[in-house]
Amino acid sequence: MQSNDFVDRLRRLSSLAKEINKFNANPDDFLVFIKQMDPEYLNKQLEENSKCINNNEIDPIKFIRFVIVDKIIKNENINITVINQIKMNITTRNTDHFHGYSQYIGPLSNIPKGNPFQAYSTFNILFNLYYPSIENEVNAALAEFAEYLKEILNLQGENSTVQGFNHNNNLGTDMCYAALFPKSIEDHRMATQVALQVNATHSIPTLIRYGLIAGAGLKKESQLIATEDQVMDNFNADRMKMFLKNNVYNHYLASSGRTGSASPAGSDLGPEENNEILASNLNIILSGPPGTGKTYNTQRVIWNIIKKKDLFSFGPDAAFLEYRDSSISAKNRRTEYITFHESFAYEEFVEEHRTKNETGAINYNYEDGIFKRICLKAIWETVKASTKISKTEAEMKYEVDNENNYESIKYKVREIMNFSKRDREALFASAPKYFLVIDQIGQADIAKVFGELVTLLEEDKRLGAENELIVTLPYSKQKFGVPPNLYVIGTMNTADKIRAFADTALRRRFIFKEMQPDYDLLKDIEVEGVKIASLLESMNQKIVFLKDKDLQIGHSYFLELKESPKKDAVNRLKITWFYKIIPLIQEYFFNDWAKIKEILGDDFLVKIEKEGAGTAYAMKHTRDFSDNKLFIAALKKLYKDDSEIKKT
Repeated sequence: MQSNDFVDRLRRLSSLAKEINKFNANPDDFLVFIKQMDPEYLNKQLEENSKCINNNEIDPIKFIRFVIVDKIIKNENINITVINQIKMNITTRNTDHFHGYSQYIGPLSNIPKGNPFQAYSTFNILFNLYYPSIENEVNAALAEFAEYLKEILNLQGENSTVQGFNHNNNLGTDMCYAALFPKSIEDHRMATQVALQVNATHSIPTLIRYGLIAGAGLKKESQLIATEDQVMDNFNADRMKMFLKNNVYNHYLASSGRTGSASPAGSDLGPEENNEILASNLNIILSGPPGTGKTYNTQRVIWNIIKKKDLFSFGPDAAFLEYRDSSISAKNRRTEYITFHESFAYEEFVEEHRTKNETGAINYNYEDGIFKRICLKAIWETVKASTKISKTEAEMKYEVDNENNYESIKYKVREIMNFSKRDREALFASAPKYFLVIDQIGQADIAKVFGELVTLLEEDKRLGAENELIVTLPYSKQKFGVPPNLYVIGTMNTADKIRAFADTALRRRFIFKEMQPDYDLLKDIEVEGVKIASLLESMNQKIVFLKDKDLQIGHSYFLELKESPKKDAVNRLKITWFYKIIPLIQEYFFNDWAKIKEILGDDFLVKIEKEGAGTAYAMKHTRDFSDNKLFIAALKKLYKDDSEIKKT
C-alpha cells in the first residue's frame, strides 16, 4: 500500500468518524439523513429488521427499527418525538398502538418486564439502520491498514484484528481501529497490540492515534503504553512510520518475549525523519563563539521550522532571504525578541506585582512580562480557531498586543484550563507556531528569570502533553501553562563563561546546535591579496591551541567586506581589524603578551622598554598603518598562502 493511498483511506474514515460524531450529538439530523437514504437500501433494512420474532418473543430493538423504517418508506410523520412515543408504547406493552402490525402484537406482549431501551439512545437505535451502508468499506480499509502496519514494521507473520464503528456492542461509536498482535496469542484482548485508531470523540478535526496499546483483558493502569496522536487535517505518514519504528517496534516484540534489531528492517532514519525529530524539539539554543551568526540564524531556524526544512540548514536560500528582507515575521507578529542580561528578573519576564501610580504610591497590581504575553498570544490564536470556546465577532478580532482587549483575552484563555488534557491536546494539534528568541540566554540567572516555569518549558510538560503541568502563578494567582506551539530559541556566546555552561537547567531542557566559524562564506573575499578565509582560519587554529575552541573568532566580522567597493575594502578591513578583532584578542588573552604575539605577530605590537621594569608591550593603532601597504603586508605574515607555496 502506497503512503498516498493510505492517507486517502485514512481521510475517508476520518470523515465518517466525524459524521458519526455529528449524528450522535444531533439525532434529529441523523433521522433526516436516514430518511434520505436510497429506497432500495431502506427496503433491505425493513426486511432484515422484520425478522424480530424468536420463540414467540419479540426483539424490541429490531422491532422499533422495523417500525421506523416502515413509517419512513410510507412517508408517515416520523421524528424524534414520535420515536420516543414508540419506545414508550413498547416498554408499556401498549399493543393498541401497533394495530397496523397485527403479526407482532402477541410476541410484543411476551417481552420481559422492564425498559428494553435503558441502554439505547435514539442514536444507538438508528445506528444499525445506517451502518450496514458503510460497513464493508470500513472493514476493507481497516484490513488494508493492518497490512500497512505489517509492511512498515516488517511483521508479516503477525495476527491482525479490525474493529469498525460498530464494535461498541453494535451501539455505534465514532472510533474504529486496526491492530497487530502476536501469533502466539489467540485473543487480541489478551495481547499487547500495535494499533491505529481513528477517533472523532474529542476533536472536531478527527484524531489519529497510533502506537502500542494493551488489550482490554490485560490488567494495566492504562491501555495506552506508547502512543502518539496527530490531527487528520495535518496528518504526516512519515512521522507515524518514524514513531512506530523507533518507539514501538522493540517494545512490541518484548511484550511476547521476542527480541529484534535496533529497529525494523528498512527503518534507518532518512533526512526527512531526522528533520521531524529535530523539529519536535521546542527549545533550541544556537551556541558558539562571537561572530558565528547565532542571532542572524535564529531567523533561519524559524524559517526552517515554518517551511518544514532541515532545522539547521543554514546554506544559501533565496526564498529565505526574501522572507527576511520583507520582515514577514514582524508583520504577522508571531516572533518576539528579547536580550537577557545579568540583572534580568522574573518580574520582567513573567509577571510583576508592584506598579507605581502617578503620585508615586505603590499599587499591588501585576503586569505581564514578555514570556507570559507571547504564551497568551500563542494560546489565543489557537482559541480563535477553535469551536470549543464561544466567541463573539468582536472577540475574534481581538489582538494580544492591543491593551484594550488584553484582559478580555486572558479571561477567554483561562477557559481552556478547565478542559480535559486530551481536549487541550487536540486543541493545539494544528495550532499556528509562535517563537520567542532570547539573545544571550546564558547571561541571566535562568532559575531567577523563569522561576517555576523552567520545568514547564519541557516538551512533555506543555499544555496537552503527556506529563502536562499547569501551575498557579504566585503574583496573579492565575492558572498558567506553556503552550506546545511556542518555540523558545536562544543564543549563547561560548566566549562568555559567566553562566553559559554552569547552568545545567539549559542543558537539560534545550537542544544545542554548535555554531563554528564558516570559512566557506569568506572564501571569495580577498582584499589586496589578503585571503580573509585563510587569515581567520590560521588565527583560530592558534586560539584553539593556546586557549579554547569556544574563544574562536566568527566569520561574520568580515562578511561586510563581501559587499564593499574595492576602493573602500582596505579601510573597512582596517576598521574591523583594529576595533573588533584586536579588542577580542586582548580580552581573551588579557596581559598575556606572549600569546597575543603568537597570534598577531610582531607587526601589530610595539615593545616598550622601561628602565628597571623590564619589557612591556602595547597594541599599535591605525595611525601606525597610514600606509595601507604596511597593513596588508602585516596581515599576510599571519597565515600561509597555499597558492604561494605551490608556486615555489
